[in-house]
Amino acid sequence: MNDEHRGWHPVATATDLGAGPLAATLFGAELVLWRDEAGTPHALADRCPHRGTRLSL
Repeated sequence: MNDEHRGWHPVATATDLGAGPLAATLFGAELVLWRDEAGTPHALADRCPHRGTRLSL
């Protein structure tokens, strides 16, 4: 992302994040969102670096 996109940008509500991964898009970047065992939300690029498949699947 470039400097004009810095900061926090909502892509889902807290209730959208359930037990499984959730696909989202922000400024053309595909993301995967999920909660860990402690309930902490996380976001990464929605692409496995090894296989190239979407992590949200």
